[in-house]
Amino acid sequence: QREPRLLTVSLDRLESTACWLTDECGVRRGDVGAILCKQPSVAWSSVDANLRPTMTFLVEELGMSPTAVARAVKRRPSILLMNVDDNLRAKKRYFTDRLGLGEETVRAVLAKNPEILALSVEDSVARTVEFFARDLGIGGDRAVKLITKAPAVLSLSLERNIVPTIDFLADELDLGIERAIKCIETRPQLLAYSLERKLRPTVRYLVDEFFPACDVYDAVQLVNYSLKGRIIPRVRILRRKGMMSEQALHKPSYVVCMRDDQFQKLAGVTPEEYALEVARAKDGETKDVTSETAGAR
Repeated sequence: QREPRLLTVSLDRLESTACWLTDECGVRRGDVGAILCKQPSVAWSSVDANLRPTMTFLVEELGMSPTAVARAVKRRPSILLMNVDDNLRAKKRYFTDRLGLGEETVRAVLAKNPEILALSVEDSVARTVEFFARDLGIGGDRAVKLITKAPAVLSLSLERNIVPTIDFLADELDLGIERAIKCIETRPQLLAYSLERKLRPTVRYLVDEFFPACDVYDAVQLVNYSLKGRIIPRVRILRRKGMMSEQALHKPSYVVCMRDDQFQKLAGVTPEEYALEVARAKDGETKDVTSETAGAR
């Protein structure tokens, strides 16, 4: 339904393209169907005129490993259809000339996030870099350092992800713009989290409900941990064990970051008891957290 023209491609042509993808791109045979469904036009594109020149550019000029190329093609097969001179080589020049990244750095960035090659330089990449450098005022060097550390940031929407998250940190949590930026530089993955399903409920729980001594900034640093899979179960266990009183208050980072077996030893619970508490939290079996907190105080 998406591309009826695919039905007109001969079986020999499909088999030839499939063999090229597996033999030269290193794509697993089982992934070929998914690639053609994502980008049907790969099926009728010329190997010699379109696909192979792109593959050669990725390997020889960008220095991507066969594994990186296969991963890139699987995630964004449209990369194979991009014109080398007008598109891919221009993107390489943007990273090397305008952002000042060396060849090795560009290679590392693309290895982390090959989808960048599928992004528009002017409409996506440059806008994001400019936003951090100029609009947030962190300057070009810090902006480039950020995207080098976390290239996936370039794939995020300014309007739907980046700006709302920074506003949440700076304004709603009252961290101020500089501390908000510091949070992002330390934990760039924050920008990819859902504000409603991840960031806001996790920070609210840590600060307002069970960790009254937890600083907002510290709470933000713990957002990458699962609220129901780790934070809530551990808080409940410690509270039940009387280990969250003023006399025995453990720091949130200490409690949340330790391995499961370390926490179980600290709290004196068996793996089965711990697993049961995790299951309760994930199933939504909750008490009124306000009354629970009030009772503990």
